[in-house]
Amino acid sequence: STCNDASGVTCRIQDVKGVGRARLFSQCGQDQYVAERFGLTERGGFFVEMGARDGVDDSNTKFFEEALGWRGLLVEARPAFAELLSLNRPRAHVLHGAIARHANCTFHDV
Repeated sequence: STCNDASGVTCRIQDVKGVGRARLFSQCGQDQYVAERFGLTERGGFFVEMGARDGVDDSNTKFFEEALGWRGLLVEARPAFAELLSLNRPRAHVLHGAIARHANCTFHDV
């Protein structure tokens, strides 16, 4: 089934093996796949998400934070999204920046 949170973001409510019914936020079920495939259903884990956008819409880590109490690092280069991350995911550490091989990068907002 689907759900809408207060901000209007659509999520799915599914049975996750080892967790039970939970809200899932990833675009194509990546959060559920990773949790079930790798048995990542314990509480208190740690995640890193690069290109985290607003931290909710299409998030691959919000399920782990919300359902399992994980903490983590959210990395986002775009200033507007980095601001939203701090509001939407106050328990996570937010890094306004990018992960790259070289220090001098040119960014293109598409």
